Amino acid sequence: MLLRSDLNRLFDRGLVTIEPERLTFRVSERIRDEYSIGWVYDELEGKPLTVLPERPDERPNRQPSALLTSPSVPSLCDEAGGR
Repeated sequence: MLLRSDLNRLFDRGLVTIEPERLTFRVSERIRDEYSIGWVYDELEGKPLTVLPERPDERPNRQPSALLTSPSVPSLCDEAGGR
């Protein structure tokens, strides 16, 4: 999935992800602790993806087990009290 460079870095650090069932953007509450301007990403929380591939086989997998996170970091769903 192609993301803006800032969002890509946050994704790799496990601070943002895509909720697979609704294809909405998720922002970790930890982002404000790690970035002084982390609050600017709050507006993305819960926003739906607006551009998806036309071919269904190129779209994100909507299975909950396929939550789109970086494999090197814990999932946002693992956070206690996540959004």
